[in-house]
Amino acid sequence: MLRELTPNMLSISSMGLIIIRLMALTLIGIDFVFYCVERFLVKTARFLPATLGLFLIYFSVAFFSDISYLSNGFVYSLYPASQTISSSPRISEFPKIAEDLPAPYVTSLSAIVADRRNDKILYSKNSGVILPPASTTKLMTAIVALDVYDLDETVKMVPECSSVESTKVFLWEGMSYYARDLINAMLVGSAGDAACVLARNKVEYELFLRKMNDKASALGMKSTNFSNPIGLDGDNGEHVSTAEDLYLLAKAAIKDPFIRKAIRTQEYTLTSVNKEFRTKVQNTNKALWEVEGTLGIKTGTTEGAGEVLLYEYADLEKDLVIVVMASSDRFGDTYKLLDWVNEKYSWKLN
Repeated sequence: MLRELTPNMLSISSMGLIIIRLMALTLIGIDFVFYCVERFLVKTARFLPATLGLFLIYFSVAFFSDISYLSNGFVYSLYPASQTISSSPRISEFPKIAEDLPAPYVTSLSAIVADRRNDKILYSKNSGVILPPASTTKLMTAIVALDVYDLDETVKMVPECSSVESTKVFLWEGMSYYARDLINAMLVGSAGDAACVLARNKVEYELFLRKMNDKASALGMKSTNFSNPIGLDGDNGEHVSTAEDLYLLAKAAIKDPFIRKAIRTQEYTLTSVNKEFRTKVQNTNKALWEVEGTLGIKTGTTEGAGEVLLYEYADLEKDLVIVVMASSDRFGDTYKLLDWVNEKYSWKLN
């Protein structure tokens, strides 16, 4: 394997060349000084400072031309041209195609697979088509909620959130909950009533939605519009996104430590502040149990969206994010794409 050599790894022969050359330069310099003293010291003493200055400049240039490469890790070539020393491969150079395999059939209308470590797109199918994102919306709801609330801040259940057409944990009206518990219930169990409560308390509902869309714009989600914090299809197709945009959302969500922990939690216990309400919430992402290396992140299903899944898988070589939209078998599609990518591409050095 070729590696970049550091100054501490210089060979003895290279150092020997340097020492010999410096000794030669020193002898030449000394002889030059004696010559100057003998020929010009008496008659041209006034030129002595300039003479010595020229000598020092010459000696310095010669010396530093020999050692200037040390800071750059350069060494004299000790190997044949075919064995030239090079830098270690960078993450951006991977993956490389290992096998020319055709892409698998998937039921999803739109999909994308990317390596999060270097942002390389490894697979794309209609990834720019605008579609409903369903409950993957709750990732953005969580991002905004973390900006609006302190985790230990209390949030009161409001009546209008009891009747939302979504998966619910059936929060009791009039009861208060900690923001951290509501966000966990929303991300782990896709609780729509928890998302609704977070969007209708500390700030006005419309302002909360505006914050969601402003954040989407800031992330570069050019084809996304959120009309509600839950992921409902909305009226006239106004709650939309794309696989490309959801990949950007996934990357942003994964970076947050609180969200990253929540999306890989298999089961969470939600309690009210006064401990009178208590319920267990199970993660809707069954891949957490089925595929080793799964790190989350969010499911979604509505009549208009079909099945949606944002999925993360990581091992020592890679960190993959897979997005499938408008699917009739989101987990099957995701597993097919994961297997295909792992067979088609290689992250190994050799």
